[in-house]
Amino acid sequence: MRASTTAPAEFLISINKVKREIHFLQKQGFKVLFPVKTLPEQDFLRLIAKDVDGFDVSNFAEYEKISAFKGKQIGVTSPLGSDLSAVNKLSRGKAIIAVHNKSQLSQVSDYAQFALRLNPYSLAKSPMADFVRFGIGKSELEKIPAAVFTNPKFQGFTAHFGAAITDKNLPLEFMKSLRGILKLRKSIPKILNLGGGWSQLSGADMKFVANAAKKLFPGTEIWIEPGERITQAAISLEAKVIDVTVANENIFCQLNCSVEAHLRWARVKIKADFLSPKVPAAVSLANFLMSKPGTGTRVWLVGRTCSEGDRIGPFYLKPFFKKEKILGRNIRLENISGYALAWNYEFNGIPKLNF
Repeated sequence: MRASTTAPAEFLISINKVKREIHFLQKQGFKVLFPVKTLPEQDFLRLIAKDVDGFDVSNFAEYEKISAFKGKQIGVTSPLGSDLSAVNKLSRGKAIIAVHNKSQLSQVSDYAQFALRLNPYSLAKSPMADFVRFGIGKSELEKIPAAVFTNPKFQGFTAHFGAAITDKNLPLEFMKSLRGILKLRKSIPKILNLGGGWSQLSGADMKFVANAAKKLFPGTEIWIEPGERITQAAISLEAKVIDVTVANENIFCQLNCSVEAHLRWARVKIKADFLSPKVPAAVSLANFLMSKPGTGTRVWLVGRTCSEGDRIGPFYLKPFFKKEKILGRNIRLENISGYALAWNYEFNGIPKLNF
């Protein structure tokens, strides 16, 4: 079965939801820096510029996108020394550069404000430490000369937990370990940037982390770069079922979008009770799907490409709903982070989507 239209799906962004999450984190005591790489669209960045405390950039191209926003803190993180020096020059020395290793430290410490980027998993004694590409480990940090901490350009520390963080106690262990090392050095950082990767923690967990940080580092500004967290609750994708096939007791509902091309890094959920503003009478397919196995047929939502991995599911069709009624149904996909829009691209002849 095939629908008469293959019009592309559309991303929808609720700026109010983005701002609500920013303000929630600020209320807990965090300074919120938005990572430009999460959603590098000029209009979006302009709409949130007044709400965030600053931006995190990785290179000249990203800095250009936010350079017009005055009075914002700029954090710079890049493995390339040329990126660091370029952004420092353009920001007139106002950016704080994250130093990944001793080589960068020797290059940067004479001309720019800097912070030491740490491997938080190493300090927290987590097995994940060996899988982290960037950052100074616990043993390396203990060997850094005292002169680094008394350098007037030294601002503090940055870390990045990434999507792997699912336990609020992990950042707590990291901060306790760092505090112990700094006590021996009699050093108090101006900033502690806990980086990104907070999308799987609850609001209560974030409050716990913020309170722990304020207790362990009184007088220190606590920064955070929660790009995925503040966008995933605000972005959805309005799609339509354009083809339905049945094979091996599975129903495959082909959508007018692609997981591979449009939904990378997204932990997709489906939204029930959605009436499309374009087709008021078309009740969402999500109303008739279950996430847990039941007596209904297994359903896969699949993209338009020929990739086997281009699928979302499995779901299960509610017994009373007939598969013949699936074609042409709208469905809203939710829990999509800004990274999906940043990755949004043409793949296998499927065009990128508008939002």
